Amino acid sequence: MSGAKRAYDLMRGYVGDTWERIQESDRTRAETELSQEILPTTPKRWTPPAPSPIDPVRARDYLGVKDDASPAEIRRAFEALDSRSDPGRFPANSEDARKAQEIQDRVRWAYGILSARFGHLESRFGGLEID
Repeated sequence: MSGAKRAYDLMRGYVGDTWERIQESDRTRAETELSQEILPTTPKRWTPPAPSPIDPVRARDYLGVKDDASPAEIRRAFEALDSRSDPGRFPANSEDARKAQEIQDRVRWAYGILSARFGHLESRFGGLEID
């Protein structure tokens, strides 16, 4: 097996695993939301709808980081996932390229959500240690 073929197969496997993890996260959230909607509730007074919440839990699931991840850890996870899910590594218009693009879109969304909670200075200098 050539080195290029092996590298391509590894990338396909990586995209497949990441795709399954993201789909499972979405499926779990959808099932939870559905079960909450099905449960009988008492009528409430009408209140104006709240803006859709930003979901940092889902964002952390997509990037595979813990609740207390530092800006550096979030950035490393983002860079690794973003580069590995580059759709340019797959044949144009293939199913693998489509999945890779979807993964990359979700990873970029998640990074935007998680990096927004850190200030510019904390993101840039938070990992420095001063003796």
